[in-house]
Amino acid sequence: MGAGLAYSNGLRISANDGLVGYYAERCPELPQTLQFVIDELRRGPRNPAYVDYAIAQAFMEFRSASSYESRGEAIANDLADGLPPSTVRAFRQAILDLRSNPNLASEVFDQLPKVYGQVLPGYNVRGADVPGGIYFAIGPEKQLKLYEDYLKNVEGKATTLARLYPRDFWMVTGW
Repeated sequence: MGAGLAYSNGLRISANDGLVGYYAERCPELPQTLQFVIDELRRGPRNPAYVDYAIAQAFMEFRSASSYESRGEAIANDLADGLPPSTVRAFRQAILDLRSNPNLASEVFDQLPKVYGQVLPGYNVRGADVPGGIYFAIGPEKQLKLYEDYLKNVEGKATTLARLYPRDFWMVTGW
Protein backbone atom coordinates (compact mmCIF):
# COMPACT_ATOMS: atom_id res chain seq x y z
CA MET A 1 0.00 0.00 0.00
CA GLY A 2 3.08 2.17 0.38
CA ALA A 3 3.38 4.55 -2.54
CA GLY A 4 0.23 3.01 -4.05
CA LEU A 5 1.95 -0.27 -4.87
CA ALA A 6 -0.95 -2.47 -3.81
CA TYR A 7 -4.57 -1.99 -2.90
CA SER A 8 -4.22 -4.63 -0.20
CA ASN A 9 -1.32 -6.89 0.69
CA GLY A 10 0.33 -8.79 3.49
CA LEU A 11 1.60 -12.01 4.90
CA ARG A 12 -0.98 -14.61 5.80
CA ILE A 13 -0.18 -17.34 8.31
CA SER A 14 -2.21 -20.41 9.21
CA ALA A 15 -0.97 -21.85 12.47
CA ASN A 16 -3.37 -24.79 12.13
CA ASP A 17 -2.02 -25.74 8.71
CA GLY A 18 1.57 -24.57 9.13
CA LEU A 19 1.28 -22.49 5.96
CA VAL A 20 2.57 -19.04 5.09
CA GLY A 21 1.52 -16.96 2.12
CA TYR A 22 1.89 -13.47 0.69
CA TYR A 23 -0.95 -11.70 -1.04
CA ALA A 24 -0.92 -8.47 -3.04
CA GLU A 25 -3.99 -7.19 -4.80
CA ARG A 26 -4.25 -4.74 -7.70
CA CYS A 27 -0.56 -3.90 -8.08
CA PRO A 28 0.54 -1.66 -10.93
CA GLU A 29 3.59 -3.92 -11.39
CA LEU A 30 4.11 -7.04 -9.32
CA PRO A 31 7.94 -6.90 -9.43
CA GLN A 32 7.86 -3.31 -8.18
CA THR A 33 5.54 -4.27 -5.31
CA LEU A 34 7.66 -7.28 -4.37
CA GLN A 35 10.86 -5.25 -4.39
CA PHE A 36 9.23 -2.54 -2.27
CA VAL A 37 8.13 -5.11 0.34
CA ILE A 38 11.57 -6.75 0.37
CA ASP A 39 13.31 -3.39 0.78
CA GLU A 40 10.98 -2.48 3.66
CA LEU A 41 11.74 -5.78 5.38
CA ARG A 42 15.46 -5.30 4.99
CA ARG A 43 15.49 -1.81 6.47
CA GLY A 44 12.63 -2.20 8.93
CA PRO A 45 13.28 -1.55 12.63
CA ARG A 46 13.80 -4.43 15.01
CA ASN A 47 11.19 -3.10 17.40
CA PRO A 48 10.36 -5.55 20.24
CA ALA A 49 6.76 -4.27 20.23
CA TYR A 50 6.33 -6.00 16.89
CA VAL A 51 6.98 -9.31 18.63
CA ASP A 52 4.04 -8.68 20.96
CA TYR A 53 1.95 -7.98 17.87
CA ALA A 54 3.13 -11.24 16.30
CA ILE A 55 2.21 -13.16 19.45
CA ALA A 56 -1.23 -11.57 19.39
CA GLN A 57 -1.70 -12.91 15.85
CA ALA A 58 -1.54 -16.46 17.25
CA PHE A 59 -4.74 -15.61 19.11
CA MET A 60 -6.64 -14.17 16.15
CA GLU A 61 -9.20 -16.92 16.40
CA PHE A 62 -9.66 -16.34 20.11
CA ARG A 63 -13.32 -17.01 20.60
CA SER A 64 -14.45 -15.26 23.79
CA ALA A 65 -15.76 -12.22 21.88
CA SER A 66 -17.58 -14.34 19.32
CA SER A 67 -21.21 -15.39 19.44
CA TYR A 68 -22.16 -18.64 21.12
CA GLU A 69 -22.92 -20.17 17.74
CA SER A 70 -19.59 -19.07 16.24
CA ARG A 71 -17.65 -20.46 19.19
CA GLY A 72 -19.53 -23.75 18.97
CA GLU A 73 -18.85 -24.03 15.25
CA ALA A 74 -15.13 -23.25 15.73
CA ILE A 75 -14.82 -25.86 18.49
CA ALA A 76 -16.64 -28.42 16.33
CA ASN A 77 -14.25 -27.67 13.46
CA ASP A 78 -11.25 -28.08 15.78
CA LEU A 79 -12.58 -31.43 17.00
CA ALA A 80 -13.22 -32.59 13.42
CA ASP A 81 -9.63 -31.60 12.59
CA GLY A 82 -8.29 -33.63 15.50
CA LEU A 83 -7.58 -30.61 17.72
CA PRO A 84 -9.13 -31.17 21.14
CA PRO A 85 -9.38 -28.20 23.54
CA SER A 86 -6.35 -29.46 25.45
CA THR A 87 -4.18 -29.20 22.31
CA VAL A 88 -5.45 -25.71 21.51
CA ARG A 89 -4.85 -24.63 25.11
CA ALA A 90 -1.33 -26.14 25.15
CA PHE A 91 -0.45 -24.37 21.88
CA ARG A 92 -1.63 -21.02 23.16
CA GLN A 93 0.15 -21.47 26.47
CA ALA A 94 3.38 -22.37 24.65
CA ILE A 95 3.08 -19.15 22.64
CA LEU A 96 2.57 -17.15 25.84
CA ASP A 97 5.51 -18.91 27.49
CA LEU A 98 7.78 -17.70 24.68
CA ARG A 99 7.41 -14.17 26.05
CA SER A 100 9.61 -15.10 29.03
CA ASN A 101 12.58 -15.65 26.68
CA PRO A 102 14.76 -12.52 26.99
CA ASN A 103 16.17 -13.15 23.48
CA LEU A 104 12.77 -13.64 21.84
CA ALA A 105 12.76 -10.40 19.85
CA SER A 106 16.22 -11.04 18.44
CA GLU A 107 15.36 -14.64 17.58
CA VAL A 108 12.11 -13.64 15.85
CA PHE A 109 13.78 -10.93 13.78
CA ASP A 110 16.58 -13.34 12.84
CA GLN A 111 13.92 -15.68 11.35
CA LEU A 112 12.23 -13.03 9.19
CA PRO A 113 14.46 -13.47 6.11
CA LYS A 114 13.93 -17.24 6.20
CA VAL A 115 10.16 -17.04 6.62
CA TYR A 116 9.49 -14.16 4.24
CA GLY A 117 12.03 -15.57 1.79
CA GLN A 118 9.81 -18.59 1.29
CA VAL A 119 6.95 -16.47 -0.03
CA LEU A 120 8.64 -13.42 -1.56
CA PRO A 121 10.61 -14.27 -4.71
CA GLY A 122 13.91 -12.44 -4.63
CA TYR A 123 14.29 -12.40 -0.84
CA ASN A 124 16.94 -14.88 0.30
CA VAL A 125 15.30 -18.20 -0.66
CA ARG A 126 14.84 -19.64 -4.13
CA GLY A 127 11.29 -20.81 -4.78
CA ALA A 128 12.62 -24.15 -6.05
CA ASP A 129 14.11 -24.72 -2.57
CA VAL A 130 10.78 -24.38 -0.76
CA PRO A 131 9.20 -27.82 -0.26
CA GLY A 132 5.56 -27.68 -1.30
CA GLY A 133 5.87 -24.07 -2.45
CA ILE A 134 3.17 -22.89 -4.81
CA TYR A 135 3.46 -19.50 -6.44
CA PHE A 136 0.97 -17.93 -8.80
CA ALA A 137 -0.20 -14.59 -10.11
CA ILE A 138 -3.43 -13.59 -11.77
CA GLY A 139 -3.40 -10.72 -14.21
CA PRO A 140 -3.10 -9.50 -17.76
CA GLU A 141 -0.27 -10.70 -20.00
CA LYS A 142 1.69 -7.48 -19.48
CA GLN A 143 1.74 -8.09 -15.71
CA LEU A 144 2.66 -11.76 -16.14
CA LYS A 145 5.51 -10.90 -18.52
CA LEU A 146 6.94 -8.39 -16.03
CA TYR A 147 6.66 -11.01 -13.28
CA GLU A 148 8.30 -13.70 -15.41
CA ASP A 149 11.19 -11.36 -16.25
CA TYR A 150 11.58 -10.57 -12.54
CA LEU A 151 11.58 -14.28 -11.67
CA LYS A 152 14.23 -14.98 -14.30
CA ASN A 153 16.35 -12.23 -12.75
CA VAL A 154 16.01 -13.37 -9.11
CA GLU A 155 15.51 -17.13 -9.51
CA GLY A 156 17.55 -17.89 -12.60
CA LYS A 157 17.27 -17.69 -16.37
CA ALA A 158 15.72 -21.15 -16.63
CA THR A 159 12.67 -20.04 -14.61
CA THR A 160 9.39 -20.05 -16.48
CA LEU A 161 5.99 -18.79 -15.52
CA ALA A 162 3.30 -21.16 -16.74
CA ARG A 163 0.14 -19.52 -18.02
CA LEU A 164 -3.31 -20.96 -17.59
CA TYR A 165 -6.31 -19.58 -19.43
CA PRO A 166 -10.03 -20.14 -18.89
CA ARG A 167 -10.07 -22.22 -22.05
CA ASP A 168 -7.64 -24.63 -20.33
CA PHE A 169 -10.48 -25.84 -18.11
CA TRP A 170 -13.62 -27.67 -19.09
CA MET A 171 -16.54 -29.40 -17.50
CA VAL A 172 -16.08 -33.15 -17.23
CA THR A 173 -19.69 -33.78 -16.22
CA GLY A 174 -22.96 -32.41 -17.54
CA TRP A 175 -24.93 -29.65 -15.91
